[in-house]
Amino acid sequence: MFGIFPVTNVLNLKYNTVCFKWLSPFTFYAIFSILGTLGLTILSFIRMCLSDFKLHLLDSFIFCLNALVVLLVFFRLAMDWPKLLSVFCKTETLLKNYPYQRNLKQRFIMILFVLSTAMFLEHSLAIANTYLNIDEEEVFKMNRTKLEQYFREEFPYIFEYTEYSLPLALLIFYINTCNVFYWCFIDTFIMIMSYAVAYRFKQINVQLKTGINKKHESILYWAKIREDYSQTAILCQKVNKRLGNIILISFGANMYFIVAQLYKGLV
Repeated sequence: MFGIFPVTNVLNLKYNTVCFKWLSPFTFYAIFSILGTLGLTILSFIRMCLSDFKLHLLDSFIFCLNALVVLLVFFRLAMDWPKLLSVFCKTETLLKNYPYQRNLKQRFIMILFVLSTAMFLEHSLAIANTYLNIDEEEVFKMNRTKLEQYFREEFPYIFEYTEYSLPLALLIFYINTCNVFYWCFIDTFIMIMSYAVAYRFKQINVQLKTGINKKHESILYWAKIREDYSQTAILCQKVNKRLGNIILISFGANMYFIVAQLYKGLV
């Protein structure tokens, strides 16, 4: 829906059918999203360079740049996703007889739903606030509609250099909304992936406690746990390798806007 993470057959129950294809509508859509976000990033950078320095101009550029980097990173991750998924499935197969939390999938869905709903609610309120604060008398004097004025105020780095048109404004609005979702998605993705790996270690920990309490003396029992722990450690290593850049991007963007908000509150 938002042109991120172009992997096919994600709803198929067989993990080996999940793959990345260049000739796929998901891939074409992702490339379109990358190009659209790249255009917004370039225009916001040009406006920032041609104007006197203002923090909100830098905010717009960082916001677009962050969305562009997120798209590129997840596009690259989509290529490696089948390999990472196979390691996940191998680990799950080894741990199939371990204590398992049945509602794990529902918990992941709930995390995504709650965070996405909160994000869209916050974004909708911001849009409503900007729209309702538009001076109608001033808009009337400029012979514009209130909707046109909203788009001009919201995306000045576009309509200062191009002629206003409603189709273009709606397209930019859609791309910008997707960019807001990417910000939410990257944090949600980190949370879900981290929880998924941590839960595998939790399963092994529970199995260890069970073995200690029951005083298992079988060498095969403890050898099996050691083998499963080694495989889970390999999974953790591979996930860390692929999530490192994503975590750094998320941390950097969040840190910038937290500091920016603190600065705005002081001046």
